[in-house]
Amino acid sequence: MNNYPRMLYRPGKGPSEVWGELVDTRIVQSEAEEVKAIREGWLQDPNKACQKAHRKRLLHDKWQKFAKHWQFWITCAIGIMAIVVSYMAIK
Repeated sequence: MNNYPRMLYRPGKGPSEVWGELVDTRIVQSEAEEVKAIREGWLQDPNKACQKAHRKRLLHDKWQKFAKHWQFWITCAIGIMAIVVSYMAIK
């Protein structure tokens, strides 16, 4: 029985029809091609690919929130360094 072609998935950059997450798809025609694709990071299970894409999106959203407030974080870092230096000068 021939199980090919098969669809493989990975978190990607293009919108997909797989539960609204950004997932790339790839169709393989043989077992050798499938093994090579799996070594490159492609997944056989769309659920795992969607979970990884969801985690990737959440991490990106957190980074964007941090990046929006970069001036605040730099000011905090400078303040902490000033406190440490003045404490060291007192000792």
